[in-house]
Amino acid sequence: MSSRKIFIALLIMPQIVTAQDDGTITFHGNILEETCNFEGVSTNGGIPSRNLIINLPATSVEKHQELAHQNKAYPAGRFTLHFSKCSNLTSSNRLIIYFYSNNPGNSVSNRYLFLPDNTALTAKNIGLSIQLMPQKDTYYITQIQPNEGVIIDDRSNENGEIKLDYEISYEKIRYSNAVTPGTLSSTITYEIRYN
Repeated sequence: MSSRKIFIALLIMPQIVTAQDDGTITFHGNILEETCNFEGVSTNGGIPSRNLIINLPATSVEKHQELAHQNKAYPAGRFTLHFSKCSNLTSSNRLIIYFYSNNPGNSVSNRYLFLPDNTALTAKNIGLSIQLMPQKDTYYITQIQPNEGVIIDDRSNENGEIKLDYEISYEKIRYSNAVTPGTLSSTITYEIRYN
C-alpha cells in the first residue's frame, strides 16, 4: 500500500511543479509635504487630549419649546480641535474632518442632528447640533452634518497652528412633538483625513 501512495504522489508532483501563473502588481504613490500634527481636543481653554467628555448645562423643556417657535437652538458649550505645524495647507493639501455618530438624524427634519443614545431615561424630540465657528478671514458658520466631511482650507496662523472652534447646541427636532425631560448623552467619533 505504501508503494501506491508514493506512486500517486509522484504523478501529482510534476503537475504542481509545471503549473505557472504570472501577473503584475502596479503601485501608485505620492510624496507629500507634511500637512499638520493633531494635538487634541479641548474645552474652555483646557489642555488638548484625544478623548474628551463635555458636560453640558441643564436646560428646561419650556426653553426649548420657546426656541423651537423661533427656529433657534440653545447654545450649550464649545470645544476646539488643535493642530500644529500646518504650514503647507493648500487647495490640494488640506484637512477633512468628519464627526461620526452611532445615532445620526435620518430625516429631512433632523439630518444635521446628533441624536442622543436611546435609553428609557433619554429626553425625547431633541438632539445636538454642532457648528464650526468663523475663523481667520471667514465670516460664516458651517453646520456640521453627521458622517459627512468638512474641508478645512488654510486657517493657520504665522506659527502654523490651527484652532477650530465648534459650538454645541441643544436643538429640538423640527416638526416633532414636544420635548420631554430626560438625559441626553451622545458619543461622537472624529476622524481627521489629510488630503
